[in-house]
Amino acid sequence: MSEIVGIGRVKFHPGGFEEYQRLVERELELVRATEPGTLALDVYVSADKSEAVYIERYRDSQALIDHFANVTEFMAPVLATGVFEGEILGEASDELKAAIGEGGPVELFRPLMSLKRP
Repeated sequence: MSEIVGIGRVKFHPGGFEEYQRLVERELELVRATEPGTLALDVYVSADKSEAVYIERYRDSQALIDHFANVTEFMAPVLATGVFEGEILGEASDELKAAIGEGGPVELFRPLMSLKRP
């Protein structure tokens, strides 16, 4: 199995940043306590707090599928805070491909080349 990386961007609706921050802080508490397959989840915000970029790393496709199931209660309220787009990078399993779907705001990219150092 290969590691999966998610990269996303959100442009907040007016007032959306504060609600996004509140929800994601609660979500991260849940993830820390229950998702050993979530290796990293980092959120970066623009100086004016109108946009955020997030980078997520998962042990494998199953860990991301587990994450989706675990944070279901947060999905609709988080998505209501702005306009989202994103990419999932890696060798996704058929189950993950089905969970992502086609034609949505998230696109899947397969590995082409890489340089990794210890």
